[in-house]
Amino acid sequence: MRWETALLCALLPPLGGCKPEHAAALPDAAPSPVPPAVSQAAIPRAAALPDAGANAAGPSPTRDEQVSATTACRAIAVDGEVRSSLAGEAALARSLSVQGEIPNDAWLRLAPRSRVVAKDPRTTRETTFLGPARVQACVGHREESWIALGTFESAPGAGEAPGAEEWVTTPHGVLRYVAAHLRVSVVPRETTLSLGGGVAFFWAADGVRTVRLDKPDAGAQPGIAPDDEPWQRVSEGTLRVVMGTTATAAEAARSSVDACTLRAQRSEELARALLSGERADGSDLGRKIADQITARRVARASCSVAGLRVGVLTAPDTRTALSRMLEHANARWSNLPERR
Repeated sequence: MRWETALLCALLPPLGGCKPEHAAALPDAAPSPVPPAVSQAAIPRAAALPDAGANAAGPSPTRDEQVSATTACRAIAVDGEVRSSLAGEAALARSLSVQGEIPNDAWLRLAPRSRVVAKDPRTTRETTFLGPARVQACVGHREESWIALGTFESAPGAGEAPGAEEWVTTPHGVLRYVAAHLRVSVVPRETTLSLGGGVAFFWAADGVRTVRLDKPDAGAQPGIAPDDEPWQRVSEGTLRVVMGTTATAAEAARSSVDACTLRAQRSEELARALLSGERADGSDLGRKIADQITARRVARASCSVAGLRVGVLTAPDTRTALSRMLEHANARWSNLPERR
């Protein structure tokens, strides 16, 4: 069962029974949050080792998870007018103050020329948001930021931990990096990524196209990379990501939830195949594990974009219905499937 133990350590967050060297923390260890229309308590945690064909209860939180879940992200700098509110509750927005806690999964609204610097409680990584903007910081108690509108900035040396990736989700895709000097600017129909140092990886959502502004001869590229490399490597330079459709916000949200559902299903199917008990040689097993990890990370990215798009919808009925679908999809890729 040694290969099964290694597999579980690769697929899930560090568990008590995994050796540290085998339990490297993956950036896709937990589901992307659904919008606040659905209770966060209802989001399933990644399951522990299945018992007798049924998913067991979730594992005990790791020390880092306990710290992140009990210690909120803080605003270490606030300039101008910044207010926080849950989705659909703009009228109940509260002012954000320096050293104040940033409510988990709340939207921050920054007036023009306003600024917030958020500090992660676990790694102390600092990230900056510039207005006018509508953003979420430390989404799901993780190093993940959602930018529906506005500008995000990060610089090396601001609290990075080895192997700990920051994810930046926009309506047009997801950027992930460990240490980089970057600026992400989002307007309704496009995102511009500028890197002055370091390396990042970008996953393009369906229906967008990318253009390297620093390499005009490169022209436009399709939004979806080959299946074996869905993440586009971005080094120093500028990448422009443009929405290729004229869909309404509700149509774009529904489309992204559908895409999230399909990718979550694919991740679940690959995980089920790995846990089927069929023996495989080393090379075949390694390829299958790599395929599942890739599918899992893409499912998380797809569902993260869907969560952002759903979270900014103004129609409560539509937002609630899509949130429920998104919750189910998140459970499919983030939980271990039942053995059959």
